[in-house]
Amino acid sequence: NNAEPDAGRHLASWAAEAGFEAGDCELNFSVRSYSASSDEEDRRRWGRDWAARCLHSDFGKQAVEYGLATRAEMEEIASAWTEFSENSSAVMYYVNGELMLRA
Repeated sequence: NNAEPDAGRHLASWAAEAGFEAGDCELNFSVRSYSASSDEEDRRRWGRDWAARCLHSDFGKQAVEYGLATRAEMEEIASAWTEFSENSSAVMYYVNGELMLRA
């Protein structure tokens, strides 16, 4: 699908390629977390949603089509997400890159 999985790393260079100067760019990062201490139901939903995506979405289908995983591997990953959703001590977090541009 030509998506860029590491897009956050490229935000500043993409802005420069589009003609923005460094002074026109405000690059920030935020962390999103899923844990029982932040919001237990949100953490469970996140795990259930990813389990479903692995098996019933373009994400899962394309992983198999592109040779990145087998159907059995996607089932294992879905199972791991289900375990995550059921484990109250499970923690997941990721970093978002955020770029504000002034035109």
